[in-house]
Amino acid sequence: MMNLLLHIAEVSGMSTELAKETPPTVVGDAIRFNARFEGRATQQFEISGDALVEYFGAKARTQDALLSAFKHGKAAIIDAAEKSQGMPVNDVVLLGTGDFPQG
Repeated sequence: MMNLLLHIAEVSGMSTELAKETPPTVVGDAIRFNARFEGRATQQFEISGDALVEYFGAKARTQDALLSAFKHGKAAIIDAAEKSQGMPVNDVVLLGTGDFPQG
């Protein structure tokens, strides 16, 4: 079974994914989620409502609009989380508008 999981990870090319046991949730006007790195270490992240509006098309700061924008931008958000993986934090890593490319 472990060999199959390793093979799937190699084929997919993804080393970072959303932790399935804790779905993304709205906290204020942000989305909090857990990312799993290399199938092992898990880190908690929070993406700001500003980033979800500016980069991922959230039409409002409602729960439904923010979650929809998060789903739409999931690949880019996971990529930003992966790049922030080594940040020394004791709690939640914050992702904002500066973590996503312009244009």
